[in-house]
Amino acid sequence: MAPREHDFHELRWRISSDIRKERVELDGQAFPRRFDATVSHPDWPFRVVVTVGIDVERGPVLAGVAAHVDLDNDKPVNTARDALELLSSTIDPTLLLQELAADAVGEVVKWQLYSQSPERMDMSADVQAELIAQISEAHEEARSTAYSASRPRRRRVITKQYLAEVAQIYRAAVSEGRPPTQAVAAHFQTSHSSAAKHVHRARQEGELGPAVGTRPGEVDR
Repeated sequence: MAPREHDFHELRWRISSDIRKERVELDGQAFPRRFDATVSHPDWPFRVVVTVGIDVERGPVLAGVAAHVDLDNDKPVNTARDALELLSSTIDPTLLLQELAADAVGEVVKWQLYSQSPERMDMSADVQAELIAQISEAHEEARSTAYSASRPRRRRVITKQYLAEVAQIYRAAVSEGRPPTQAVAAHFQTSHSSAAKHVHRARQEGELGPAVGTRPGEVDR
């Protein structure tokens, strides 16, 4: 089942890569970690391929942009810079990224429901219509939830209060026998690498004691 084409501010796009693979979560909502969308506009001389990445701290980010290659067209090849300028002159990329991320989730849900459904050729017209309506409703609900979860995020400000909370979560995890850096990452919905940096920063600022070699925990002070 091919993804449908979407329309937003005269922009039209189609998810043009496999979105069923690796996932990442934002506010409890699963997103494809990385995918491509081919975007067009009535006034554009060429289509633009946008690569969307989902960053657990910043939300959807522009991971790449390129001019769509039309093998049947012998016009000069456009550069990635041309593509980015064309895109940015039409819409704030941040708004488009949120739309693309939400639509990718909706398409995943729609694909899952269709793949679990009986063959439509064996259904009556009324049953087919009901199935399509149910899947469309689930698609829009998933898209709406994902749109809220994919809102743009500001970079986290590392304050003394934040580092104290990092230390509190870290210590609680150690006392419960859970991986402490992983617990920090889950609590603040950030990546493991970012959580590790924040734990290190908490040690530097005195909120956590020095590390005990390579083992989790801290030296008693």
